[in-house]
Amino acid sequence: MTMLGAPVSLVDVMAMKMTEVMIRPLPETTARTTGLKALSNIEDMTSWADVLAIGPGLSQHQETTELVRQVVSRSPLPVVLDADGINAFINHTELFSACASDIMMTPHIGELSRLTNRTAQEIMNDRIGIAKQTAQSLHVTVILKGACSVIADPTGRVSINPTGNPGMATAGSGDVLTGILSALISQRLPVWDAARLGVYLHGLAGDLGAKAMGQHSLIAGDLIDHLPDAFLQVRQTCRQRD
Repeated sequence: MTMLGAPVSLVDVMAMKMTEVMIRPLPETTARTTGLKALSNIEDMTSWADVLAIGPGLSQHQETTELVRQVVSRSPLPVVLDADGINAFINHTELFSACASDIMMTPHIGELSRLTNRTAQEIMNDRIGIAKQTAQSLHVTVILKGACSVIADPTGRVSINPTGNPGMATAGSGDVLTGILSALISQRLPVWDAARLGVYLHGLAGDLGAKAMGQHSLIAGDLIDHLPDAFLQVRQTCRQRD
């Protein structure tokens, strides 16, 4: 089961678009973003949860970013950070070391550049090294998205993902990955295993979509549509190896 917390003024729109999830209205700012007063609501609505996903569609409103930092710092649950969930920690990366739970973040190069105060070119020149260094210094699992996404964890482990294609560079694709990762963690997979499997499945769904309709027309919804086949293909491969 998935519960979505959204600014109260947006709940009706969300309810029409997302019939598969439970939606909880949250106090909002004057800019109609989620406000600090939502902290107690979020803690209440996640009391039954297994994982917390934060970031997609969030905004960088000052009050909202402060809320994100407080939620993550206080959460007993594993947290998956994407998009503005990551941006909320620009100039506040020291907070990660105080978190009691596992943190996974899924930055693209631009987001990692802002978070680590490195240029995009520096990261491009050493994606593996910088992903590993970031994971170890911040005590988080990093999924550096891009061609052959790099996965690194605080212990120094690194994995390179072989699936995916350029057609997946489309709005919402990263949000789909956040959902996949959260779903896998909620099934009690260790964070490292969930990261590697989630990125692999995400890329494989994109590859299956590209095979069916070409890379140029791929949208995020196509990845979701091809996820069942991606899961099936992985299961079949595992059975053949057994």
